[in-house]
Amino acid sequence: MTIKVRKRKASKGQVKLYLDIYDPNAEKKRTSEALPLFLYDKPTSVQKKSNREVLEAAERIRAQRTVEFALEGNGLPGLSKKDKDQIDFIEFFRIQTEKRYESMNNYGNWDSVHKHLEKYCPKGVAIERVDVKWLNGFKDYLKHSAKTKSNRSLSQNSLHSYFNKVKACLRIAFREELISKNPGDLVQGFKQ
Repeated sequence: MTIKVRKRKASKGQVKLYLDIYDPNAEKKRTSEALPLFLYDKPTSVQKKSNREVLEAAERIRAQRTVEFALEGNGLPGLSKKDKDQIDFIEFFRIQTEKRYESMNNYGNWDSVHKHLEKYCPKGVAIERVDVKWLNGFKDYLKHSAKTKSNRSLSQNSLHSYFNKVKACLRIAFREELISKNPGDLVQGFKQ
């Protein structure tokens, strides 16, 4: 199943947004769902900011619908707040890593970060507990404790890349509404 945000011109200089839902297993393979959102067709500078915010909201709705359909397809009800809070961040990171398997260079970086996360937090950590303090602790681990396969400290570029992967994963969790705020926005990464 794929769900995409699509645009359709409307009257008075507006563009309506809707979800284009394609399910190859359904009787009616393609359906759409109108969203209560619109964009400005020819935006001013202020309206451009509004358009960006509306597109982010539409993307959050798309991600939520994707999760809902996946859960329904597996016979599972929607996740409650308590269920979301119990999601293990290290496992969530591993799932995001596996999605990058086709891109070997990118996958290799994500896989290395996953291994460091497992060393830093071998028992795992609930996604709700990943906060500024936890992220700063992981940064400290990367800078002072993490080693390469040849038992050397990580290079500056590795520090930069690895921590950015963690922040990218948190952005995904935020988009999928697994966390209500993204602590990665509050922690500065390493310089390249």
